[in-house]
Amino acid sequence: MVSVKMYGFIVAAFIAGAFVASPELRAYAANTVGSADIIDGSIQSIDIGNGQVKAADIATDAVGAAELQGVSKLKFSSCSFVFPDDNTGITAIDCSVTGARPGDHVIATLATSWTCGKNPVLLSAIVNTNDKVTLNLSFDTSCGTGSEVDTNMIVYR
Repeated sequence: MVSVKMYGFIVAAFIAGAFVASPELRAYAANTVGSADIIDGSIQSIDIGNGQVKAADIATDAVGAAELQGVSKLKFSSCSFVFPDDNTGITAIDCSVTGARPGDHVIATLATSWTCGKNPVLLSAIVNTNDKVTLNLSFDTSCGTGSEVDTNMIVYR
């Protein structure tokens, strides 16, 4: 038979061993959680604070269309061109974007600082034919030709 005193020592040793051996209890006791305390694949969205995942935490090309809910295509592109001297002030420019298809959506921005009168205005950007985004721009053409214009585009579906 085991005495009450011996039984108390066994229980105390068991509890002490649990604190020393268990990473979960050690993390709780120290009020910190380290990498070794986390089971692979166990962190969920609810465990991450809003705004806590930053660009530096995401590897290059780690997030694409497949990882974004409701997006099946995501293409980034740019286009440079010299506007023509037709004095109409409105010009349609075709920019090559591999994989762009009619029905895709386009977000385009002008990346050029303009030194001639009013800045060019992007009127629309649309995929009319495969692999081509047509940008419709309004220019101040009073300075003549030869000014280069740069655009950045995102094509998505």
